[in-house]
Amino acid sequence: MSLTAHVRLYQGRYEAGGTDDRYAEDVPSPARLFMAAVAAKAHDAEPTSSVALRWLESQRPPYIIVPAVLDTGRDEAYLVTNTVSPGKSGVHVGRINAHKHRAWVNFSGDEFIFSWPSEPDIEIVTELNELAAQITYVGRIESRARIEFRLEETVTPEGWREYEPTRLDSGEVEVSAPYPGYLDNLSRAYEEGARAWEVTRQISYRLVRPEPASNDASGPFKTLLQYRIDGAPIDGSLSLDLTHSLRAGLMGVAKRIVGADHLPPLIHGHASGSPHLAYVSFPWVCDRHADGRIRGVALAIPDGVPAQDLAILGRALSSDGFTTIPFGRVKGRSRRLRIAPLTAADTPLNLSKRRWGTTACATTWTTATPLMLDRHPHKKDSMAALVANTVEASGYPRPIHVELSPSPIIAGAVRYRRGWQGAIGSRSPRPLLHATMTFPVAVRGPVLVGALRYLGGGICVPTPRDRWATAPSRPRDRKDDHALTV
Repeated sequence: MSLTAHVRLYQGRYEAGGTDDRYAEDVPSPARLFMAAVAAKAHDAEPTSSVALRWLESQRPPYIIVPAVLDTGRDEAYLVTNTVSPGKSGVHVGRINAHKHRAWVNFSGDEFIFSWPSEPDIEIVTELNELAAQITYVGRIESRARIEFRLEETVTPEGWREYEPTRLDSGEVEVSAPYPGYLDNLSRAYEEGARAWEVTRQISYRLVRPEPASNDASGPFKTLLQYRIDGAPIDGSLSLDLTHSLRAGLMGVAKRIVGADHLPPLIHGHASGSPHLAYVSFPWVCDRHADGRIRGVALAIPDGVPAQDLAILGRALSSDGFTTIPFGRVKGRSRRLRIAPLTAADTPLNLSKRRWGTTACATTWTTATPLMLDRHPHKKDSMAALVANTVEASGYPRPIHVELSPSPIIAGAVRYRRGWQGAIGSRSPRPLLHATMTFPVAVRGPVLVGALRYLGGGICVPTPRDRWATAPSRPRDRKDDHALTV
């Protein structure tokens, strides 16, 4: 028997803002239900006195069972905030407003389920249902809902998705969930005037029962191991230098472990036909404040890697030597760059898998770093067709529409520095382009295309529709003022 919480949506629409309120929360958060129960308890007594809530926060994060997504959307409006302007005294009611996003999702069913694989005493179930009777919505107030706790064998309905908590490196989505001490932290935040999200923790979840098979496509890379950069972010123009240093650092650690003669093709990438890593850096893009600086890196692991190669990679990544990598020189001394694995609790949107990884799925993608063509173009070649060929050769469906530009298309997208060719060794540099590509089917990330994809060139993001998505105006060369399409 398991404890389940059935959340029935009266109108079928679920409205909740995540870490970025421009995106719908299509995997509902158990923390939202917990916070609603805490608020209900506060009507009658101190929340910290609740035996049921104490029990609930001490359990392993629940399974999340949710229907297939029918559609998502976002409403936008300007709302009066009455905020005091910095440096000014007084509050001018109705004078200050803010642009707000309200993302929503419609499911194929009118409820979703949280399931804890534990059987509590009946008194705990009774108290939870008494609290549930006072809860009128989950997420935003527009998400009117009725909640019921049950002791039952959990059954996942046909066609629904089932998510389970897992390790960060194998997760597909980060979801906020209760944790031991969460109740005290919420009470303390309330007393100090802080916000509830300041004490939430993100838990990594893995999809264990997907929706029925669809026509979605994906490329050769199925796993993304992400790392944050400690200290100041790196200028985006140095992205190739950074990924080159990341590769050199990993190879150095692996050589010390197994010797240069036993270094697997997965790491060095020189064996033709063998799967190998892509070394990726993430510029800050697609945001009104995007500056193109790099705050994180990743290793993209392809399918079909031999188990012994993965074992060597695991040993190298767990070595202390991989926490620092050589990166340039400062005042004549070698510079060491510190990196650390991302945890679910400290993953900002600009580094998340929702933007770059397997939870990103869209028909239209745009380059955040320039892509390099597979070959030099001839005079009569169509550049758009060459890009389509390059994308297809990279392991993705052939785009049906390609728009090209020598300049960045989205805000924060990278321009390589002068002399960037040194980062690719003896390889002949071919034309570099930015592109927006539309595929015949939805494509899942990560999307890495072009001849430089194994060093982070041609990394793409789902093309946003936000008003700040386009690159800011700047002086441009005449040759930049055109685009080519198929």
